[in-house]
Parts: sequence; structure tokens; C-alpha cells
Amino acid sequence: GRQRQMCIRDRSYTGYNAFEKLEYQPFIGLFNSPNQKLTYAETDNMGAQGNLKELKKPYNVKRLLVIGGSVAFGIGSTRIENNITSKLIKYLNEELNYENKIKWEVINLAFVSSQTVSELNLINKYSEIYKPDYVIHLAGFNDLYFYLQNHQIAYLLKHLHLFPQ
Repeated sequence: GRQRQMCIRDRSYTGYNAFEKLEYQPFIGLFNSPNQKLTYAETDNMGAQGNLKELKKPYNVKRLLVIGGSVAFGIGSTRIENNITSKLIKYLNEELNYENKIKWEVINLAFVSSQTVSELNLINKYSEIYKPDYVIHLAGFNDLYFYLQNHQIAYLLKHLHLFPQ
């Protein structure tokens, strides 16, 4: 009712509804909608998470690009401060960077149900824009799942004799 209408209006999606808010991008497939505020993640106007202030990279900044699936996106985190993006920002800028010589920016392009082909296309598409110094690829399960699922279907079709050859 009324609560659902408010969620649609202010784009505050949580849980499985976040998956429904993916948008199609050429060569990527489904990708995060921009400007989402979820209980476990928040995306900017490009659909990314992170602490990026501006596209032009200052001289004393190192950029870390994160790609991957739902775990890298933050599913399973209880709140934004506990997701991998927030943890990396805090670790790199507070705990690791004890002399404050450089500033770390984390750009997380992970999205729910992604696969390696889409993630590699993300790197190709966004590396010129963000100019990352490092990339973390936290993924693999979706590739394995869809690979096994397709092979199981092919096996069943072949061995159950559902279709005459």
C-alpha cells in the first residue's frame, strides 16, 4: 500500500527488490541503477559505490576499483558501514595509511548476479573514466553456478531422451 508507494518514489529498495532495480547497459548487461539508498549499499549517479569526490584524479590519490557479484556489492552486510566498500575505505585511509601521504578512493562497480564477462567489460568501459591504480575482482560463484546449471540442463536433455535425435 502506502509504504510501498513511498519506497518506489524515493528509490529506497532493500533485499531482493534491489535486484529488480538493475538497468541494462550495452556490453555490460544488467547494472546498478544510479542513486540507490539500500540498507547495505548506496550508489552514486553512475551506479557505483565509494568515496570518489570527482572524476579527475588528484596527484596524491590512489584509486581501487572493485568488481564482482552480490558479495562485493554488499549483500549480506547489515548496514552500509559493514559492506566491503566502506571497510576498504576505512582500512586504506585510516589503518594502512598511517602517514596520510596519499588518499585512497574506492570505486565499487560490483552488481548482483554479475559474471566475469560483464565485469571485464566494466573494466574496459570505466577504467578510462576512473583511472584505477588497482583492481580487486571478488567473484566466481555466479560463473560456476550458471556454467553448472547449463551443463546440467544439457545433460538432462541428452540423457532423458525428451527430444528424438
